[in-house]
Amino acid sequence: MIGIEERPRFSIADGIRKAAPHLIVASGDPISIPCRLIKSPAEIALMQKADDITVASLKVAIGKLKEGITPGELSSVIAAAHQQLGGDSDGALCLFG
Repeated sequence: MIGIEERPRFSIADGIRKAAPHLIVASGDPISIPCRLIKSPAEIALMQKADDITVASLKVAIGKLKEGITPGELSSVIAAAHQQLGGDSDGALCLFG
């Protein structure tokens, strides 16, 4: 048996079902939802730190906005600010125009 939580697209569960027809695919929500709902003080502190870094990075990016800046350039500014503030950025999706 494999449990899949509520968020993946249907195609993921369907692909697993097709690739492993011997497995029973069931809802993993009874396990995954409580894990997401209950946070320890350490988890909350880490989430707050990540939020603080993100907000600070966006403030840096807002200060760099100017006419003609491309979405890629703004994304790079945000990613660099994340890195400088101690985060581990895999980039920022910036879309405008």
